[in-house]
Amino acid sequence: MKQSIFSNTYTLSVVARKLGIGRKELCALLRRRGIFQHGTIPRQQYIDRGYFIPKEKRHHWSPQLYPYTLVTYKGFVWLRNELAKLTLAAGEAANA
Repeated sequence: MKQSIFSNTYTLSVVARKLGIGRKELCALLRRRGIFQHGTIPRQQYIDRGYFIPKEKRHHWSPQLYPYTLVTYKGFVWLRNELAKLTLAAGEAANA
């Protein structure tokens, strides 16, 4: 996994690719599950658990700050397990 400049953190794009889904699909899933408030901003409880690190960046052409979210290694493992549970539950529902 390609790491970001922060130790043991990954972009949402990298995490989505490693989970075998698209970034937009991952973000939509996290919003539906109530993990992200809006956009890609995680709820405070998931930040406190150490799964995500919200950051802001400024593009060189604009003074405006843009939010983005990094996923910690702990968050990646948690997301992988959550996705596995959802996949298993969907498979069981289809077989019922």
